[in-house]
Amino acid sequence: MFGFFKKSFLQSELLNGFTDVHCHILPGVDDGVQKMESALHILDFYEEHGVKRVFFTPHVAEELHENNRDHLLQRFDELTKLYKGGIQLALGAEYMIDNGFEMLLDKKEDFLCASGDTLLVETTAQNPPINMSQIIFELQDRGYDIMLAHPERYFYMHTADYEELVAKNVQLQLNLLSIVGLYGEHAKKKGKNLLEKGMYTYVGTDLHNLKRHQQQMGIKAFSKSELKAIATLIGNNNQLPIGK
Repeated sequence: MFGFFKKSFLQSELLNGFTDVHCHILPGVDDGVQKMESALHILDFYEEHGVKRVFFTPHVAEELHENNRDHLLQRFDELTKLYKGGIQLALGAEYMIDNGFEMLLDKKEDFLCASGDTLLVETTAQNPPINMSQIIFELQDRGYDIMLAHPERYFYMHTADYEELVAKNVQLQLNLLSIVGLYGEHAKKKGKNLLEKGMYTYVGTDLHNLKRHQQQMGIKAFSKSELKAIATLIGNNNQLPIGK
């Protein structure tokens, strides 16, 4: 009976003016979009719904050997030369905190950031990095602002862990469709809880496949309070500068 008070994300029109800070649209580099024409189609869909800016955040992980800085910059350059629309595009990356990341950190890597020095990182779902606190400290000491991708999906994290991260000025990024169940009940429950507590700073689509996300954004219902909270996060997204 309460469905009348809910709206899908597309019905809410919150994509109008939206800055997507986390997506896998850069083609052929990870488990996201594979073909250039598909990437351009997604950007057309975004523009039709009012999206203003997109931060590409391809996976960088130890097993993705080709996804170094130069390769991703080359692919991004290829896309921007073909894209004729009006969305502002920027290249960042989603860095897995693994042994390969620690090697990059030791080498003083110039990490890919789509917005200033805001660095998007993730961990595996099941286990935390052994020295995560030290890595965060080193990154912040180098001047990076840490955005942690989809913390609601990490099984090993609990309330105290989230509170500790926020206390360390780590900015938590909600996956938009977590709270309607796209990533399972565990992520849905934790995502709702973190959203209610106001612990998120940003929200991203984490889009890998347009059909899947388009369907869910058009069907799954968000409550009025959820949409209000997400609107606040979108406002934070939109205040991020683009580029260095």
